[in-house]
Amino acid sequence: MKLLIISDTHGNSAYVDQIITYLRETPINVTIHLGDDYQDAQPIIDAGFPVVRVPGTWTSEYQNPMIDNRRFDVFEGWRFFLTHTPDVHYNDLPEDSDPQAVLDNQQVDILCHGHTHRPEIVTQNGVVVLNPGHLKSPKDRGYWATFAEVDVTPTQLDIVIRDFDTRGVYTANRFKK
Repeated sequence: MKLLIISDTHGNSAYVDQIITYLRETPINVTIHLGDDYQDAQPIIDAGFPVVRVPGTWTSEYQNPMIDNRRFDVFEGWRFFLTHTPDVHYNDLPEDSDPQAVLDNQQVDILCHGHTHRPEIVTQNGVVVLNPGHLKSPKDRGYWATFAEVDVTPTQLDIVIRDFDTRGVYTANRFKK
């Protein structure tokens, strides 16, 4: 199974359109959008691609109890936690899980978040932590625009963060169960 993970599009419809073009050219099973802005994923859905999404902390959807601000998903046996922020946020709803507690208690195999715009793949407390970066603009907060591709099999997780402009590899890592 192949996942495309994006975050922090911040209304950049031109970049979302380029992601749709990329999805038409690349075999991806599911696109995950990690917030800011929740509605930015709608054109991807409208284009016919499966999307899983969580809202960013500053959108109206974040205060809607019918929409999960954070969610647990399983892909090929790997437990994923999807959140916009890597920590609690003062806009959280009372029922929102604490990402740090999820990490500390090893409730998942991989925690995916955005918010900081910093692309990275690290391991903390035995959990893979992935931030795909941002698609806000060519460069924001000192980081170039990036996104992640994750190849998931029952025994292996291959993560590649790609430079948005060149599609070249920014960083990559492999994890085994």
